[in-house]
Amino acid sequence: MAASLIPDPVISTTSTCAPERTRGEHVFKIEGYSVCKGFGVGKFIRSATFSVGGHDWCVRYYPDGVTEAYRDYVSVYLELMNRDVEVLALCHLTLVQQATGSPAQFASPKLMAPVLLSSSIGSITWSWGYATFATRSDLEASSHWYIPDDVLLIKCELTVIKPKKVEGMLRKMNLSEAEKKGVKVGWRRSMQKQKEDADLKAMGKLMSDKPGYTGGMEVVLGKAWCPMKRLEVKDMGENRFLFVFQEEMGRRKAVENGP
Repeated sequence: MAASLIPDPVISTTSTCAPERTRGEHVFKIEGYSVCKGFGVGKFIRSATFSVGGHDWCVRYYPDGVTEAYRDYVSVYLELMNRDVEVLALCHLTLVQQATGSPAQFASPKLMAPVLLSSSIGSITWSWGYATFATRSDLEASSHWYIPDDVLLIKCELTVIKPKKVEGMLRKMNLSEAEKKGVKVGWRRSMQKQKEDADLKAMGKLMSDKPGYTGGMEVVLGKAWCPMKRLEVKDMGENRFLFVFQEEMGRRKAVENGP
């Protein structure tokens, strides 16, 4: 009896988009804290420029407050130095406790979501910070910890976030014609059986530079997708894998929910 041809299996893929994060720190040392007082409201001292995430930044320190309403405070801001750009960033500003190295009393709240800084023409969001960073009276009452030898240290912890494009990643997941032919795994007795078998397969790619191992995937992903029945994983090369399920529910979990 002549064997029937096997159709190519249904190829199901999943992908993950993880934003690219670049982190950096900069410490702004202000020698002569007492001399800087009296510069005037709205006058600031700017740190040297530093680079994080492909963009240039600086820290601005207002010893007499950023506006008249905040004249009793020291104000601290992060400034985006590049022009005509938009950047997503997370920033945390602190005064360094120099005496003990303990967690800083004076610090900006940690952001739960990034802020969009824009230096486009007409934009007013090219800087971010706090007008009420610390009252001068509180800061000077703690001068032993924060201003020893009349030196103030401002630490800026910055994370620049770049959304990662997935188009190129998805193109890499496409199978070549040779790979599609290589997915044929055996003969089947009927067209209905062929369809059932194809429906219980999915093709995926491990998004890592490190090689994946079928044995480990069968154990870990099997527990997540089909704990009651065995998952079979076949290595198709270049970190592409054919997942063979024993039940439709397992395949659905893999395709819809991912790892």
